[in-house]
Amino acid sequence: MFREILRNKFVISAYIIGVITIILAIYIILNPFKVNYYYSGPAINNSFTINPSSIVFIILKTNNSNLNTNITIIKWIPETNISITLYYAISLGPPYQSREINFTTITTLNVASTGQGRITIFGIYRPEVINVLTIILTILFILIIALLIIGFIKSIINIRGKI
Repeated sequence: MFREILRNKFVISAYIIGVITIILAIYIILNPFKVNYYYSGPAINNSFTINPSSIVFIILKTNNSNLNTNITIIKWIPETNISITLYYAISLGPPYQSREINFTTITTLNVASTGQGRITIFGIYRPEVINVLTIILTILFILIIALLIIGFIKSIINIRGKI
């Protein structure tokens, strides 16, 4: 009976597609996001152009002195042509304070800071390739189930015919 099932082309195809599906699922699990590091270092005065689909994190940390930071962002409102400008003034005092700020749908980030401390700016986004691969993964999973059902029904019919 087991030998008869392994001769079935539908079952073999389902196993092969299953291996491909497992490899694709492992890739999606291990690489769900991309990270862009914009800056990591001491206080700066700089402007950054940001991908609007990124979630941007700004981490401010002080040492034994103050860190004063002015952040200006231009935020894009999705599905419109409207952009707004937002201003943030952040003051961290000694010793060893930290603050994390995150933003979505921003196009420009301007950081002006003075004092001793560390600033880290990075963005996380999900590439469109991962969305496409997830849809392909779903289709392959449905195809595997269909091939296994067809293959096992065909094997049962062939086994009954021999009895």
